[in-house]
Amino acid sequence: MPPLIDLDRQATEAARWGLDWHALTPYERERYTRQQSVIHAYGSCGSLTKAAANAGVSERTVYHWTADNTLAFNRRMEVAHHAYRGYLEGMVDARLAAQKPGDNPVLLIFRLKAEWPEKYGDRVTLQSTNADAILEKLKELQQGRRKGILVEEPATLQLPAPDDNRQTEDASN
Repeated sequence: MPPLIDLDRQATEAARWGLDWHALTPYERERYTRQQSVIHAYGSCGSLTKAAANAGVSERTVYHWTADNTLAFNRRMEVAHHAYRGYLEGMVDARLAAQKPGDNPVLLIFRLKAEWPEKYGDRVTLQSTNADAILEKLKELQQGRRKGILVEEPATLQLPAPDDNRQTEDASN
């Protein structure tokens, strides 16, 4: 459980999420406090399983809170996830500052890609492909089969040539 905090601070924190602390039942206040324990733990470890265990809450309970968005739990978890991503980014910066020629940052790089794909993920965009034409041909085949027309030799199916105008964006940006 987190350290005890005064009620005014709890009320201010709850109001940040659109909750009226004084209108909550004692059970809801206790649940909110337990949720805060999980959220605080998640912000430093990035694992729901570990966070639940550290807070003394079952993982199943956390999944119920998530499914029901109990007491704005999902929005608060988003903030905790962002804090964890910042923690990882800080680790990368510290390791880069202390990096020696033989050190390998690959594990941290992959973790950052997983946790923050919009910033660190590989970015590949295809401007133009022949996928639409292939899908159209497959639809034609499916419609033909529905009408009882069988394709005897699928190997002779003429597909459009790949479009050579594909463009990729370098993933190192």
